Amino acid sequence: MKFTYIALAAVALGLGTATAAHAGATRYYLATFTAPGANFQHCFALTTTNQYPGYATSGTWTDTDFPNTAGTYVVTHHTLHLAGYVSNGSATPDVLTVDGPLSSGTLTSATFDYFTVNGIYYAAGSLSEKIDAACK
Repeated sequence: MKFTYIALAAVALGLGTATAAHAGATRYYLATFTAPGANFQHCFALTTTNQYPGYATSGTWTDTDFPNTAGTYVVTHHTLHLAGYVSNGSATPDVLTVDGPLSSGTLTSATFDYFTVNGIYYAAGSLSEKIDAACK
């Protein structure tokens, strides 16, 4: 199934303590995805780069297991918004988005959507993440 390609940073999502991260800081997260019929985990690296002017907690993310799976994130009003491309072995990657509130350095009640660039859904569900140095 396509689930094996989902690599979300918690996705990134400058998740967790990204709100306290400084430019250039990279943190590693273990994201647990819950979707109908399947649960799976991926490690993400989120680097605070101040990617978007006016949003100090913004940057880039990558799936540490699938380096061609990457994107950007921004935290605004204690909510993480992450989006990026998921490598699927074809010339046209899929898309992953994550949205959810940050609380005490953890993303616990987020949602994710995984779909083709043409809008065909593969999966949607919930997501939680926590800092995990083993994901480095």
